[in-house]
Amino acid sequence: MPDTPSTPRCVVVAAHPRIPDALTEAATISSFFKEHGLESAVGTLDDASLRKRVKDGEFDMLVAVGGDGTMLRVSHLCAPFNVPILGINMGRLGFLIQFGREEWHSALEQLLKGEYWIENRMMIRAEHGRAGEALGNWHASTKQSSAAPPLSGRYGFLPAWMECS
Repeated sequence: MPDTPSTPRCVVVAAHPRIPDALTEAATISSFFKEHGLESAVGTLDDASLRKRVKDGEFDMLVAVGGDGTMLRVSHLCAPFNVPILGINMGRLGFLIQFGREEWHSALEQLLKGEYWIENRMMIRAEHGRAGEALGNWHASTKQSSAAPPLSGRYGFLPAWMECS
């Protein structure tokens, strides 16, 4: 069931570094938050200090400005720290994004009025190990896993188990 939290107080607006106009739009969105009395930071997804601040729990919400790839990147960043994400589409498709470039102003007005909910999404964590040694681990959103094409033409079977915590 969706959860309706309080209005965020400190928001980070993260732009895809290679999408034209994404950083400019992100700065405009950050200014909008500041004009409405919220603390706001802005940067690109490749900014290590911004990523560290997200991991340190400095922000109540992340607004992702980019495309579907941006949403996948920020989901990997935010999910382990329970930081909600709102997507603004500046890419081509926008399958994973809530709002388009023309819609963000009215959407953020609703957010500030408390007229929103958080929709929790399931993520899958896969760990590759051999002889008790972890060789790597990955996270995938359920939309990503159902929509993504196979990575190669080779198929095999892997033992799988679920760990519920």
